[in-house]
Amino acid sequence: MLRGPLSQPMLPFPSLDDHFYEQSPKGRHLCLVLSVLGPSVESFRRSSPGAYLPVHVVKKIIADVVEALNELQEKKIVHGGEQGLL
Repeated sequence: MLRGPLSQPMLPFPSLDDHFYEQSPKGRHLCLVLSVLGPSVESFRRSSPGAYLPVHVVKKIIADVVEALNELQEKKIVHGGEQGLL
């Protein structure tokens, strides 16, 4: 049986919680506020045995985050929720 943050059901895709417009020198930008899809790395770490993650798991998480942020950047999408991610 799962305990901790992984025991909570995760959504298969984000839901739109809100939106707003931001004005900058480069124009008006639509900003979307989306739901969180899963637990933070910190809560995952705290729920693991010994409250630490093996190095290979940390490397995989970092590689996945960097890849996802790179894909967003290539599509000219800004992700502003990195705080608390790692």
